[in-house]
Amino acid sequence: MDREQLDSWLEKGILGIVLTALVYAPLAYGSMRITDQVVLQALACLLLPLWGARAFIRKDYRFLLPPIGVTVIAFVGYALWRYTQSPVEFNARQEALLVLTYAIFFFAVIDNLNRQDWLQIICLTLVFLGMAISCYAIYQFLSGSTTVLGLAQPPGYKGRASGTYMSPNHLGGLLVMILPLGVAFTFLGRMNLILRILVGYATLMMLAGLAVTISRGAWVAAGVSVTLFLLFILRKRELRIPALIVLGVLILGGIFFARQSFIAKYRSKQAHVESGFVVRKNLWDAAIQIWKKHPLFGAGPNHYVLLYPAYRAPEVQYQPLRAHNDYLDALADYGIIGATLATGAFAFLFYGVWRTWKFVARSSDLGSRSSNRTALALGSTLGIIGLLVHGLTDFNFHIPANALIAAVLMALLTGLYRFATERFWLPMRALGRTLLLLAILGGGVYLALQTRRLGVAEYYRAKARNLEETEERYALLQSAAAVDPFNWKTSYALGENLRTRSFQGFTGYEKLGTEAMDHFKRAWELNPYDAYSYMRYGMCLHWLGRGSEAEDYFVKANELDQNNTFFAAHYGWHFFQLADYETARHWLKRSMDLTWGYNDLAVTYFHAAEKKLAEKQAAQ
Repeated sequence: MDREQLDSWLEKGILGIVLTALVYAPLAYGSMRITDQVVLQALACLLLPLWGARAFIRKDYRFLLPPIGVTVIAFVGYALWRYTQSPVEFNARQEALLVLTYAIFFFAVIDNLNRQDWLQIICLTLVFLGMAISCYAIYQFLSGSTTVLGLAQPPGYKGRASGTYMSPNHLGGLLVMILPLGVAFTFLGRMNLILRILVGYATLMMLAGLAVTISRGAWVAAGVSVTLFLLFILRKRELRIPALIVLGVLILGGIFFARQSFIAKYRSKQAHVESGFVVRKNLWDAAIQIWKKHPLFGAGPNHYVLLYPAYRAPEVQYQPLRAHNDYLDALADYGIIGATLATGAFAFLFYGVWRTWKFVARSSDLGSRSSNRTALALGSTLGIIGLLVHGLTDFNFHIPANALIAAVLMALLTGLYRFATERFWLPMRALGRTLLLLAILGGGVYLALQTRRLGVAEYYRAKARNLEETEERYALLQSAAAVDPFNWKTSYALGENLRTRSFQGFTGYEKLGTEAMDHFKRAWELNPYDAYSYMRYGMCLHWLGRGSEAEDYFVKANELDQNNTFFAAHYGWHFFQLADYETARHWLKRSMDLTWGYNDLAVTYFHAAEKKLAEKQAAQ
């Protein structure tokens, strides 16, 4: 096999891995589960040796490193450094590994996938993937389905379709990115008539799929990007009539689905789920407060979810994953420095589009109005703009599937520099190739080791989740803790297993209760923001006859997660055990005021406290 043939096979292998990741990530519930993130990280590990081999064998090899590339490297380095300094190692590590994974795909696409055929394959794969998921979403909407690929959809999304994602908003984010690609290739792409019709059909399906998400933020974002596209093509006389037809369809569709939005809101209220501006304002206010306490460096990667409970509003009785605003989320987690680096990356991205546009657009002016390069540049740019608009009300850059696709689209746009300038090319002679290969090798080994640790530990945890609180479950959790001793969730699960078994009161319950307390202590050492560990520790003290020592732990739990109906109920339970029925009634009533439905503990002990107080008054 000669050098060119080997290079071709390596290039195709890289393309195959990239396409596999792009298709797998959205279909696997947006890759929100650790197991699916492990798959994406493993694919990145497979990508690196192929990339390294190509870098080694290519003649006259040059590496494209424009300003956005330098900024991305700086942000990845900053994220990895912040991971090492963060209070909760496990949460920070999870996000740092994902950031590294996105960066690997970003640079691998820039450096390897620059042929016209590859670019078209990537873009059309995304378009038809968006069509397939949209068709599934339309089926969900029309049939009233409440499942997502066999799993129950959260009840708050009743009447809204989410496709292969759990949240309709996240599907909206995906389609906001891909829809402009479909529109651009339909109007501007160079392809045969049959393929153009198929792409146009796929675009219409994505438009319908976006509509049935009933995601107003996604609608606005898509409206902005598609409107910008229509304004662009209205300058072309031969495309004005089709553009006006599309605009009319959008207006009529917007009127129809705006009505559906009110219906969906009504259904959500019927399902007793918090929604609306009040909730999001609290999430945003919390992010601002967290940032003010950590202005320069932020609280740490993936730490908003840990610190939020201390700022909880009474109206919010669930655990949000993010701030529902990518910009505030970046400030809270990464501080001014991290947010500035992220902003710089997008600024350099759009600078690159502006810098290369005249060279890209020129290709469509030479004999034909059709150009895949122009369609790619315009569609990807508008997709990223739409995602940034959607980021005002959601957190797509923390949905692995959407973040990965955004990284690839940004890489495709950055790769257009090769048509505009020779300024940002680095000649890769012996020293340059050696340094690049060392970086690829080091990054690959580190990511592979971390992925293996995360994957093996999650394998044991997944097996344990399917079991009751038994010794077998405990053994599996111990195996997970042995592989990844810094996962505070595993330590808490170990403690909860022993506490549950101890509370059954069988012989040896004292030993089980004491060991449970050790695990809860380990959990709050790994995550000092975990209110549950403190509360369960206090419950164990009561069970072991040391209730007088439990007060500090219940107080700490309520400080870490204020306005939480669950902790208010257990604080009332604590006072009930101490026979302080008046204080118990106060906290139990507080819990019931926060949430009446599904609050059996508070209701039961509230009535018991009322009865005790009545008996005491009668005795007097």
